[in-house]
Amino acid sequence: MDVQRARLRNLLVSWLELELNRDPFSVKLSEKNFDDVRIGPLRLSVRVDRVDITNNGDIIIDYKTGNTKPSEWQSSRPDAPQLPLYAVLAATTQSRTKLADLAFAQIRAGKDMALDGFATKVTNERTRSKNPRVSLDGQLDAWHYVLRNLAEAFHRGDAKVDPKNYPSTCSYCAQRILCRLDPAKFDEELDDEETSDSRNGESV
Repeated sequence: MDVQRARLRNLLVSWLELELNRDPFSVKLSEKNFDDVRIGPLRLSVRVDRVDITNNGDIIIDYKTGNTKPSEWQSSRPDAPQLPLYAVLAATTQSRTKLADLAFAQIRAGKDMALDGFATKVTNERTRSKNPRVSLDGQLDAWHYVLRNLAEAFHRGDAKVDPKNYPSTCSYCAQRILCRLDPAKFDEELDDEETSDSRNGESV
């Protein structure tokens, strides 16, 4: 227990030092439950880790101890839709409150510790603006579209077999005998992609 306490103390001190590098902020809420919030036809209960108030608006924060990246918020089937969902819900239910950013609080030892957001990244060394290609408001519209489509597909019982990244998605599946996946279909697609890449390489 003493070893664990010492580890957590060192981790917390490092995190507080990182927070000191940020622009002025105050904590608006922490571990807040929101019941019966809606995305498309779904009614959800969620709990937001933390929201900070800054001079530029609110920042929604989600604590993580694993390796996470804001790039996981993208695509039509995002790997980490939680923070985009919170941001969309905040934008629709609190339209008068400006959202400045959303970020993973990566509480990890060493150089990986960071407050890594859509617009900025804060580390113990510096704060960096990411200059995203689209504004946060524009990204919120895109996330709303993606999440609503996913909610509607779930609500109507869409259960088609469609691994996002075959074969890595299926690497640890123990239910192969029950699976409705046709590997030949995906193998053909991979072969087509490799053939196309090879031709492109020869033409360069």
